Amino acid sequence: MPEYQIEFKKWDNDLSFMVDCLVETLRELGEEDLARLVPWSSERQHVGTLSSQAVHVYSLAFQILNMVEENTANQSRRREVDGSTSRIEKGRWREVLPNLKVSLSADQILERIRGARVEPALTAHPTEAKRATVLAHYRQLYLLQVRLENQMYSSSERTAIRDEIKAHMERLYRTGEVYITRPEILSELRNVVHYLGTVFPEVLVLMVRRFMRAWSREGLPAEKLAPGPVFPGLSFGNWVGGDRDGHPFVTAEVTRETLITLRQTALDLQHRELSRLAGLLSLSAEYPLPSKLLRRMEELKVICGTESSNALNRNTGEPWRQFLNLVSLRIPRRADESSASDYPVASELVRDLELLAEGLHEIGAKRLSFEDVYPVIQIAHTFGFHLAKLDIRQNSAVFEKALGQFVQASARHGGAWETRSPVSRIDLIRTELREPRTFIDAWAFAGAEADQVRALCKVVQEHGVRCGFEGFGSIIVSMTRSAEDLFSVFLLAREGGLAKFEDGLVTMPLPVVPLFETIDDLKNSDTILREYLGTPNASRSIETLNTPQDCMIGYSDSNKDGGIIASFWGLYKAQQRLILVGEQYGIALRFFHGRGGTISRGAGPTDRFLGALPPNAVRHGIKVTEQGETISQKYANLLTASYNLEVLLAGTIRQGSLVSSTPQPKHIEATLEHLALWSCNSYRELVTQDGFGEFFRKVTPVDVIEQSKIGSRPARRSGANSLEDLRAIPWVFAWNQSRFLLSGWFGVGTALQRLRADYPALWDELKSSGARWAPAYYLFLNIETSLYSASEEIMRMYATLCDDQHRRDQFLEGILAEFNRSRLLMAELLSSPFAERRPRMFKTLALREPPLKELHQAQVELLKSYRRDAKQEDLSTLLLVTNAIASGLRTTG
Repeated sequence: MPEYQIEFKKWDNDLSFMVDCLVETLRELGEEDLARLVPWSSERQHVGTLSSQAVHVYSLAFQILNMVEENTANQSRRREVDGSTSRIEKGRWREVLPNLKVSLSADQILERIRGARVEPALTAHPTEAKRATVLAHYRQLYLLQVRLENQMYSSSERTAIRDEIKAHMERLYRTGEVYITRPEILSELRNVVHYLGTVFPEVLVLMVRRFMRAWSREGLPAEKLAPGPVFPGLSFGNWVGGDRDGHPFVTAEVTRETLITLRQTALDLQHRELSRLAGLLSLSAEYPLPSKLLRRMEELKVICGTESSNALNRNTGEPWRQFLNLVSLRIPRRADESSASDYPVASELVRDLELLAEGLHEIGAKRLSFEDVYPVIQIAHTFGFHLAKLDIRQNSAVFEKALGQFVQASARHGGAWETRSPVSRIDLIRTELREPRTFIDAWAFAGAEADQVRALCKVVQEHGVRCGFEGFGSIIVSMTRSAEDLFSVFLLAREGGLAKFEDGLVTMPLPVVPLFETIDDLKNSDTILREYLGTPNASRSIETLNTPQDCMIGYSDSNKDGGIIASFWGLYKAQQRLILVGEQYGIALRFFHGRGGTISRGAGPTDRFLGALPPNAVRHGIKVTEQGETISQKYANLLTASYNLEVLLAGTIRQGSLVSSTPQPKHIEATLEHLALWSCNSYRELVTQDGFGEFFRKVTPVDVIEQSKIGSRPARRSGANSLEDLRAIPWVFAWNQSRFLLSGWFGVGTALQRLRADYPALWDELKSSGARWAPAYYLFLNIETSLYSASEEIMRMYATLCDDQHRRDQFLEGILAEFNRSRLLMAELLSSPFAERRPRMFKTLALREPPLKELHQAQVELLKSYRRDAKQEDLSTLLLVTNAIASGLRTTG
């Protein structure tokens, strides 16, 4: 029986069990009518108009399906790790290490692992429609489902678990699903801190042990794994409390509170880990500390002074625990306080733990060292005393306005900033980059934007001086249009006391990172980076920092700008050119991928995503955003989280070490160049037509999405009521809700049709080999997913919301013609049927479609009613329906 058929059997059985539990729960609550509506129930009856309670039940049912699918995948992976299946998932150590062994020695493999700087950065972009409370309940429900995998439970124990499952379902049924008020930033921070301080430390323990077992299984020498962090390049980033692009509520004070919260959580984590480790290392005095550890213990006693006596008296006769007690004394207790005996930096804690591991090796207790100490070393190294690196992001327009206010207030250069020519502005900035003094006194008012930026820089500087700069990532300039956008940050940091002045140059203690987002910006990215790196201010700053220079590329706006092929190919070519610029200046360049949770915003399977990057794109590691609902989908549960993090880390190392197994077809770049141009023209022709913005607002629930409370950030960058000002998130969210998924496929059919007609040789090559080239294959599979997730029937349903028949017919028929053209040509390009090539995707889409259709019908009717007479009860139900559809599609924006 094929492996996926075994999965499908389990999938069906588990779904049936969980749905039966939901039906029973509703019946026991006296909700007989709702019980008969539960999707996938054998007793399900025909549905009429859906009440708000019924919508809530649908949402719950979709979450149950999502959990069943997640658990089915995890149990399949467990069988893979156990060797009870022939299936090996790409990007995991079981697949990566054997491949690396073919061409690399053990030392070379470790060198690659230790040199790979991999950083997931968690953001609070408003795409998570479920409340944190609801997510916590679902996490518990998932864990109960996993407990049932244990076949050792008796029938009475299994009945008790079933009762617990039903209790959680009742709890979820009685809990409101949608946000009533918009969450505050610090509330979003608490959610992110849960992952950083609770989930990821557990994941790292699992990952370190799994890697060591994989290393041993491949016959690689254990002695090569010298005491130290197994993955020294792994870290985590955070945007919550630092990302102020279009977010007026992220003030300097919010950033200050964020830094304190992150630091306090990290300190609590390190104390917790040391306490846990001390509980494990209960070795008696029969196993004395080696001389090196004894010497260090004496040093620690002196450093800790009178406090050391309590630490030593606590575990008499257990010297290993006593050593850890002393180490724990040196970890600061409070984020805002410190003492002379505290570790000044977390690396000193790591060094003491490494000495402990070496000591265990010396007495022959290697197993205890590997199992107990190595994971704690990894946690101490990865999270340090800062937990995650806080990125500061702001739009280039805000930085430019702030700089102009400082220039104007100084009256040193004469003339208003707004009236200066671009050349004059560049000359002024380049001149000021060699000046040590500020534009104005620290107390003087310059303007709203200038004062906000100056206050932020002061917060960063003060925290860096007091606690170290390890808690910061980069200052990211979104919508970077020129090198001067980056140099503006140097001068603004000078005003806040953050920048340094050395050897006649203003330099930065933090990396300044460009973010290239639109199609045009991606085209100009290499020119901008070359101008930036070619200045002594940038080169001196990068040299002093001694870290790779990040370069961020955005998927959302480039897709909204030019459609999916133009976005993908623009990003691919930009990376190729930027890699050459880095090599030209001898700079280690690391790409920061601003990916969202949908295909239109860069999502896709991690292993295929990594394989689709240009050669050398991950040579110095990778940084990626984890946004909105993708955080809970990928990291809420331990096995899922460890799988996703392992694939990112191991896949990056493989991709950075090995040449792609799929050679580039001879004419593929010319082919993709054509497809990108033609598809972009087709897409732009549609979205720029007169009346299209109004059509979009009519046939999608974007007005409801804009009123939802799913994030603290406004839906629009500046508040202007225009398509250009609308963020990519609500743009994609709205098209997904109405099942157009327009930004995931429009223009593809026209481009493929023209290629087949005008360049038959290129079409034939694309069919025979080009579509199997890793980057193209990744692109076309993502397009195919969008096409099969869209629905002509549902599109027509939402089109009835447009009361202008001429406009409706004008746009809808063109969209549907392109939709059917795209599906036909994609099927021809990929040859074999979708259901045969991707049975799991086919099954999940088929399962979801009937109940989704009923929700779409309800949403359309509610939108008609709400737009006639804006009643609050209609809006409340619409928000529930929107949330339920998001659960069914497993995606928002």
